[in-house]
Amino acid sequence: METGVGISEDLNGDQLTGLSVVQTTSKDGVRRSSATAYLWPVRHRKNLQISLNSTCTRVIIENKIAVGVEYYQNGKFLTVRAAREVIVSAGTIASPQLLLLCGIGPKKHLDSVGVRVIQDLPGIGENFQDQIMYNLQYTLDEPDIYDNNWAAASEDLAFQTGPVSCNGLEQVVGAVASKAT
Repeated sequence: METGVGISEDLNGDQLTGLSVVQTTSKDGVRRSSATAYLWPVRHRKNLQISLNSTCTRVIIENKIAVGVEYYQNGKFLTVRAAREVIVSAGTIASPQLLLLCGIGPKKHLDSVGVRVIQDLPGIGENFQDQIMYNLQYTLDEPDIYDNNWAAASEDLAFQTGPVSCNGLEQVVGAVASKAT
């Protein structure tokens, strides 16, 4: 490109640095969270327990096997045991934090903070990837087809169409690796 910034065809692939179309989870013109896209449609399954307004505080490990979780809700610590498996899916920061708190991670680090080592697993809590984003402002030469922003917002709300029904023009440039301390 003219600025010297390349193109990344897939920000999840080998080429992390560059301009790219940002991937989103969307349906019918509406951006979805992981919960609304994947969890909410199956919320009535008998083998699924959803606890709202809760914070997972630790994974319960017995004989080196995850058997449940402890969580905090409404001023109380509660536990739930898994029938088959525990899936840790708490995001880029909280997932490694939960593993480290229960003793899964680099032995040297766990020893230094007094956490009993269950499994020496170097790399847990390290090498986070963050996508650097910046705003690109531009002016359109064409007149606004809406008299005001309320018309555009109303169209988006009612029909998920119109100029504000998508993420607009987004760009992601670069990636930075950082190490948890």
